[in-house]
Amino acid sequence: MKSLYAFLFVVTSFIGVAQTWEQIGPTDIDGKGLGMGAIHNIKINPWNPNTIYISSRTGGLWVSRDAGSSWRSLSDSLPNLDICDFHVHKSDTNKITVLVDLKIPGNGSGDFMYSTTNSGLTWLPVKFTGGYIGNPTKMICDDRMFSVSDNRYYPDYRYNGKIYVYRFGDLMAKTIGTSQIGPIKDFIWKPNTVAGQYIQSSDKFYRTLDSGRTFKYDSIPIWGKQTPKLEVTLADTKRVYALAINDTGASTGLYVTRNEGTSWSAIPMQKSINLLGTDIAGSSTTGTGKQNVCFRVSPTDTNLIFVGGKYLWRSSDAGYTWENVSITHGNSLSYTIYTIEMSPLLPNRVFVGTSRGVFVSTDYGVTWKSSNNKLVNADFVSMEVAKTKDVVIIASTETSTIRYENNKWTYTSDSVFKYFATFKAHKNVFYGITRNNVLLRSNDTAKTWNVINTPQGSVYYADRPFCFNTQNPQTIYAALSDVWKTSDGGETWLKHSTPFSAVTVAIAMSETDTNQILLFSQNNAVSSSKNGGITWDFLYAFSDGNPGPKLIIPHPKQFGQYYIASGVSPDEQEVYLSNNSGRNWGKISTLHVYQGLNKIINSLALQTDACGETVYIATNHGVHAIVTNRDIFRDKVILNSGIPPVNSSAIVYVNGNLYNATNGLGLWKYKAPYIGPQAQYLQDKNEICPGETIQFTNTSLFNDTQEWEFEEGTPPRSEEPNPIVFYTKPGTHNVKLRASVLCGTDTILLSSVIVLPILKSALQVNTNTVCLGDTVFVRNTTIGDHTPEWSCTSQDSLLGNNTLRYLVPTSKGTVRFSLKVSNSCGTSTTSQSIMVIDSIPHYAIQNTNNVLSVPFTSGYNYQWYANGLLIPSATASSFAVAFSGTYHVVVMNAAGCKASSDTISVQTTGIEVTNNDAVSVAPNPIGDEVVVAVQCNNVALSKIEVYSINGILMFRQHVQADTTPGSYFIPCSTLRTGTYIVRLTTSSGILYKKILKY
Repeated sequence: MKSLYAFLFVVTSFIGVAQTWEQIGPTDIDGKGLGMGAIHNIKINPWNPNTIYISSRTGGLWVSRDAGSSWRSLSDSLPNLDICDFHVHKSDTNKITVLVDLKIPGNGSGDFMYSTTNSGLTWLPVKFTGGYIGNPTKMICDDRMFSVSDNRYYPDYRYNGKIYVYRFGDLMAKTIGTSQIGPIKDFIWKPNTVAGQYIQSSDKFYRTLDSGRTFKYDSIPIWGKQTPKLEVTLADTKRVYALAINDTGASTGLYVTRNEGTSWSAIPMQKSINLLGTDIAGSSTTGTGKQNVCFRVSPTDTNLIFVGGKYLWRSSDAGYTWENVSITHGNSLSYTIYTIEMSPLLPNRVFVGTSRGVFVSTDYGVTWKSSNNKLVNADFVSMEVAKTKDVVIIASTETSTIRYENNKWTYTSDSVFKYFATFKAHKNVFYGITRNNVLLRSNDTAKTWNVINTPQGSVYYADRPFCFNTQNPQTIYAALSDVWKTSDGGETWLKHSTPFSAVTVAIAMSETDTNQILLFSQNNAVSSSKNGGITWDFLYAFSDGNPGPKLIIPHPKQFGQYYIASGVSPDEQEVYLSNNSGRNWGKISTLHVYQGLNKIINSLALQTDACGETVYIATNHGVHAIVTNRDIFRDKVILNSGIPPVNSSAIVYVNGNLYNATNGLGLWKYKAPYIGPQAQYLQDKNEICPGETIQFTNTSLFNDTQEWEFEEGTPPRSEEPNPIVFYTKPGTHNVKLRASVLCGTDTILLSSVIVLPILKSALQVNTNTVCLGDTVFVRNTTIGDHTPEWSCTSQDSLLGNNTLRYLVPTSKGTVRFSLKVSNSCGTSTTSQSIMVIDSIPHYAIQNTNNVLSVPFTSGYNYQWYANGLLIPSATASSFAVAFSGTYHVVVMNAAGCKASSDTISVQTTGIEVTNNDAVSVAPNPIGDEVVVAVQCNNVALSKIEVYSINGILMFRQHVQADTTPGSYFIPCSTLRTGTYIVRLTTSSGILYKKILKY
């Protein structure tokens, strides 16, 4: 536990529990709803065309279950977001496999394949033990996405005749055909088959119907070093199209076979000027360029064909005529087309993945609209933040430059800038340098831009050829084949001498002394000028193989202090520091290995305060931070809280916030942590018993003094670095450590001490007496963490959990429950007994003239029910029925044991009032008493009863039978207002009289 606490304390104090990355866009640009980042793969669920999966070569994997209206990331925990291709399992869409780009030329280390079984919550690498297979970039399935046989095939283009088969969780090599097949150019499945595949290799077209055991091949009229693309459709599985592109990017034609390759014919493509233009750089107005060509035939119409590249071309007549639908029908789709997908269930709907996101057509590809305006996947290449109180951000994507202010994104330029410059003293001024080194200036915080004159006839060698005077934006230096300076914002340029025989590859200007200029040459030399470039001093030469810095960051306050990013190769870069104007350099980072991937440094940022500084390093796999305080450097920390390991293109620190422009997941903001002393500690024990001690060790960084506070500890306070503290009170207690230096204080407060209680076992039984067949519950009420051990004397099982147990006894007698509890401080045992008694026997109801009864037992309680409902006040052993229904009685003894009688059905037409005048009841309505008078000599009265209208007996009196007339008084003062029935038992039978009381 010591190491765990140490780790938690370090991370908590530096990064902060509440500090995490916050994504701030962009999504909706100018209210137009246009997507931003490139989408390279689209795959549609063949059973539910509203479920769409997309991936990017920079930003990961997403899913939409509403046809693109909203998106959810599936790759936040994936170690590498550079997804080349992916596959979703047929029978379980929670299972997904991805291919990622390692970006390590010639290096077979690292994991190129990952799988998840829970829709991206966790990912595991797929291990391949069959030898080195390179870094494959394509995964081909029999129906593009969901494999009928659950096999995934993909070719490795560097090896002859080799196919690799992946079944979920297992990767193995499989050689198909013979070595005469040659390099595999393309590979597709024949739809709706398990074993049928088509393979294109050089000028031959191969087909197999037995998973590669045997092959048949035919010639195809494609020759030379050409890259064919094959397409076959569900509408006609014997028809295969082949689109041929040569190395210059020009199309040599579209070919078709209608008999699975036995014979081929060329399709004369008309009205398709430069369909696959020779200008592969993409500057042609109509050309596609072979590097971005994608090819798709409709799954339901063999005549509907799409070709995508720089533009999207459509043919509805099997390739004879073509239309550029990127610019017709009011479309604005002039972006690079990476992928085209359709579903046979909705053939009118077509999706394309472009350099500006996902676009969709619902009319077979005629008109198009954006479908990912809510997806944050901008692929930024650069970013800068204005040095102002109000946040103004300018950032370039692969296709344009956008601006952020007041929580709104707007387009500001079609130029793509590779870096920017801003100024504290001139808050509205921005400079931007494009990829082809054109210098532009904005005087209105990057809303509008103007081109600045630059030296003519010079060659640009430096990646960042311009540096700027931070005090005066009119002064600019340019490191070209010579060093140039302008003092009037580019109107005139003055050429300076350079100290190198080799070309200059980097230039920087001190922020504290703008006369100091630093130059780095192609042959690893470093020189400095103290007079603005007039004269130069040789300072230092890097070791052989180091090409010089990629980035230079002057310290904003410390003269002569510079940070650079450099390395022996573009894939192995480190951060170096010089404190003496470039005379000596020391490496402060070790970044080049991260989960098998090399680190590429894209940007540096610097945070300074009274205690020290933090160097933030934007790499191709996240942001790192290196903190220094009083010339002591800490180990680097990866700032990955709340953000996937995305390629970070640019990092900027402004006014306490860190801004991170990513290549694939948009822009993020992070509250920068405090640089000063960092409180942290270790303790030798986490849990103790009362009367024991804990040794604390102060491991704080950059502190001079420390102050401890120990809740419920002795001593309660200490200024010793490593105190020993005594505890007696059980519970969880706080420890506070305050680490201080003159420039600041850091405090950490953690509940890191647990004093276990001295246990006292306690249990609670819900009853002391229980009837046979009833359930008794026993609860563990012991206070404090412990391990319980239950036992009882009953032959029946004691069931339940550690807290609550229950027992259903099946025999009479005494049952004893025992509970033993224990923790590291000792044990305690307690017990409690209960008595199990016999149950009440079953009762049968007797019905006598609609008066129901069961045998009476003294001390028993009775409760009658009519039609399953309790009858109020019907609590005697008998009950007079007043209406038809089903009746039963529940009998309970003094111990609480209950028994229910049988249920009896009683049919009655109601109680009929007798009109016999031999007996009268008066007065009626009654008062406090009523008189029953016998009028006839031959009628003998023996019993008087009064019942409520619900059949409840209210009064009963036995009288001596007498045949002479007479009167009997019935007290009625206790009767409530209502209707009652007087039941008179006479020698002539039962008589009924109705009386009312108001």
